[in-house]
Amino acid sequence: MSKQRFEKVIVQSLAVLFLVMYASSTIGCLPLGQRLLNVEIEVDGVKRFEGIVGVPDSTSKKAMWNSVDDVEFRAVTPDDAVDLEGDVVVRILHTGNELTSSRCEQLRLLPGDAKGTFLLDRETTAPLRDRSVEH
Repeated sequence: MSKQRFEKVIVQSLAVLFLVMYASSTIGCLPLGQRLLNVEIEVDGVKRFEGIVGVPDSTSKKAMWNSVDDVEFRAVTPDDAVDLEGDVVVRILHTGNELTSSRCEQLRLLPGDAKGTFLLDRETTAPLRDRSVEH
């Protein structure tokens, strides 16, 4: 094969590869990016617990509440309370910007797998999602 023919084949192959990659990304065949969300629990104006969860970029703010079940929270201050009462606010943030929040008067946390971690009681996440406000 001549050098010119070889170069032509390479250029054509790269062009086809580029088109396939572009088409795949526009129709969703390639994996989506991830958003790293911070989730905070505040009681009476004081941040008490925080955690992190990853969601696909395309996740709506309302659907982000479905991922809150998977967050392992850590106490911001020395705290082992699992029944939170008062003005309880759960916030979902991305890069420091509040995306959505929800308020309640009571929230129950359960011990997590790792020492010093907590999980939201799964029964509480649906009401949080239903009462959530997008920002």
